[in-house]
Amino acid sequence: MTSEITDNILRDIMPNLPAAKRQLYLPFLNSAMQEFEIATYLRASAFLAQLAHESAELRFFEEIASGKAYEGRKDLGNTQPGDGVKYKGHGPIQITGRANHAACGKALGLDLIDNPTLITQPPNAFRSAGWFWDTRGLNALADQRLFKAITKKINGGLNGLDDRQKYYDRALRVIPEDLDMVAKNLNVPADEEHGDVTPAVLAAATNTPPAATTPTTTVTTTIVTTTADATPEVEGAASAEFEAGGGDTTVDASASDAD
Repeated sequence: MTSEITDNILRDIMPNLPAAKRQLYLPFLNSAMQEFEIATYLRASAFLAQLAHESAELRFFEEIASGKAYEGRKDLGNTQPGDGVKYKGHGPIQITGRANHAACGKALGLDLIDNPTLITQPPNAFRSAGWFWDTRGLNALADQRLFKAITKKINGGLNGLDDRQKYYDRALRVIPEDLDMVAKNLNVPADEEHGDVTPAVLAAATNTPPAATTPTTTVTTTIVTTTADATPEVEGAASAEFEAGGGDTTVDASASDAD
């Protein structure tokens, strides 16, 4: 049984990521995947494929664009002067906007209001991606191979789908089907407190009627954000649009410059 993402697996999925960066990132990547139960063949394949696209193979943890395009975006919680620049996309899945930085920081125990770039640092970067994945209920979609629905949740559309699919197909070939990364005593909150997806949420993501279910007391919190209009994609480059906001990515010189 395979219990973690190995250097060889990550290399084969993201061949443009240098060996030194793979070795630096792997412990934090595996830990975050365990914490947020992205721990099986299908979940890991979808997660790594999306991260590979969004971050150009984990080489870009901050937007290239200045963030001025987000100024005044109340849907992102950018209500104060300078919020657009300060809260542009950070981390491998591009947490964008004051509101999303605040929610992510609260969940991870980080002050992302005063220090939004904390999630460009490896120990926090992958946890921020795991938090985003978890709060959007993407494990449930991955279990059903609903890769387009996952892309819509992350991107707000199907921007860069061909590139994402390329990484997904590669991950499905490379990751062993017996992958089981579930670790004991991780102190992960119960599902109802940890972004578990309901049949109604799943149906909304896939545009299919929900199956009849027995009423439950489970409470699901969904963070809803919008994106700007999509911009052209470049093969192999980080996406220009994200669910929590849009924009190009740039290298965080202290944590993610792989060139």
